[in-house]
Amino acid sequence: MSIKTITEKLQKLETSIETMQQYVKRTSEKASKNTIDHDFYCYFNYSTIIHEDADDTHLIIGSFHVKSISPEVINDPVILLKVSADSPCDFSGKFKTENQTDQPYTFLWERVIMDEVDPQTHFCFKPTQNNTLQPNEQLSFQNFQIKVPTYESITIEGFTYFNQENDGVPALNSIQLSH
Repeated sequence: MSIKTITEKLQKLETSIETMQQYVKRTSEKASKNTIDHDFYCYFNYSTIIHEDADDTHLIIGSFHVKSISPEVINDPVILLKVSADSPCDFSGKFKTENQTDQPYTFLWERVIMDEVDPQTHFCFKPTQNNTLQPNEQLSFQNFQIKVPTYESITIEGFTYFNQENDGVPALNSIQLSH
């Protein structure tokens, strides 16, 4: 195993540890003081496949999770994944688009195009099956894929919006790949 591979794995582990520490902090604050800013939190988990060949692409496979810690139902969840990169990246996943209204299979997520944001860098999704997040329930947008050109840096940030939260709540972590 190369030093570069070991270093990348250590960075991912450190990011996972930081995310879990923030989770523990938020849930213990909620339990002890009941003073948390929001009744939910969101985070990424992901894997990265790195290619050394300059003609190939790196692949990020990720999931975005929203967890309710509220005793009440939260309505109208929407997630936003913001991709920052110098060149376009290929984003794909299991979601319905406006062009797929007559498809015979069921999608759990639908892409929402918003006029205020660039559709090439901002990916907004809402669930198709349920418009609420029940108490202590988790909502997951799973297995999206992003192909990143080799030697390209990318940052993916996540936000969650509900009808009560128009400002959006940022994810506890982000996805970063740098060269």
